[in-house]
Amino acid sequence: VVWYASKAIESNLRGLMPTHGAGSLPPEARFAAASRHVHGTGWNGQAYTRHLVLEPSSDGASWEQLLNRSHRPGQMEDVSVDVLQATAFHRLALQKATVGARYIEQTTGEPQRLLFADRLYIDVERHEEK
Repeated sequence: VVWYASKAIESNLRGLMPTHGAGSLPPEARFAAASRHVHGTGWNGQAYTRHLVLEPSSDGASWEQLLNRSHRPGQMEDVSVDVLQATAFHRLALQKATVGARYIEQTTGEPQRLLFADRLYIDVERHEEK
């Protein structure tokens, strides 16, 4: 699933792949683009194990909802989530979300999936791993 948030991204993806704003995402589709605002809650995405987030949220709770769509109890396969971090804005959003997820985990005692993630940051300007 390719996750997006803005209408501009949705309209650009529409010609490339099945795109689902409002409405349901068919479980039989091999790949699709989906609005994280529309499909962020209530949708069971266990059939999808690979995700690409084009517009990362800076809200830890939003990440928990998004990751919980396919990373559910009983999930038999590993779930992979790649996050576009091509700009400083994207990197800052993910950093802020991680701080928020840590706060949620500390105050509620509920483990946050964003904090389970393995991270590798590649500086796209210098093409270096950090």
